[in-house]
Amino acid sequence: MGRVLALARNRILRTCILVVTAFVITWSGTGQASGQGLERSPGPNSNKWQFEVFAQGGFVPAYKVYVPGSPIFARVDLEFYSLGCDAGMRIGDVRGRGPLRGRGEMMFELMPFWLGRYPAQSGLYEDPGYPTFPNAKWSQKEEIFPGASITPLLLRWNFTGEQPLRLIPWMQLGGGLLWTTHNFPDGANGTSVFNFTPQLGAGVNVFRRPNQSLDFAVKVIHISNAGLGDHNPGLNQTLQFSAGYSWWK
Repeated sequence: MGRVLALARNRILRTCILVVTAFVITWSGTGQASGQGLERSPGPNSNKWQFEVFAQGGFVPAYKVYVPGSPIFARVDLEFYSLGCDAGMRIGDVRGRGPLRGRGEMMFELMPFWLGRYPAQSGLYEDPGYPTFPNAKWSQKEEIFPGASITPLLLRWNFTGEQPLRLIPWMQLGGGLLWTTHNFPDGANGTSVFNFTPQLGAGVNVFRRPNQSLDFAVKVIHISNAGLGDHNPGLNQTLQFSAGYSWWK
């Protein structure tokens, strides 16, 4: 039952993402793509500063945990929830041509509320050809790992295009630090309360006013203590989605 609920939850999450994306595209298309009706060029075209608040959530795709001392592993669900803010400063002038034309931005991100959650779950150990543990079962109670995250440097490229647009996509990369109240990700001895969070992300700013935008993003975040602990299980990739609101100055 736990596995069925987890699959259902993931499918619901993917459906919500598709619905939100369709809504954004439809909503942004109600205005002319040239940006007519805006008093001036939006966002990164004419403003130096960006201030955003956002909510974020995600999960680890196909997360597997090995049983110590054996080739047996279990598929485990792990979820993330966070609230944060960031500040960005425009760097350089608009550069490039065509669809790659854009402007750089340097950002600082803070998430004072960060939560990693293992929901209550159970299942069968997966045996890759070893009959040592036939039909072995495992179960786990809900585990909560509260913490906070800071990313002192995110480098973003805003694809501003040749004309002022209501919808401005972007890509970014950066790295930060995650602190949790207990060793993470699995709470085992020898891991660490500190982890590094290199990431790659893409998103879009949807403008209805030149100095305000709705923001949507998807991020792939790696979580690893990089040897700070004796044990570094790490999370090779987590998939996280965010929605926020920005003010441009």
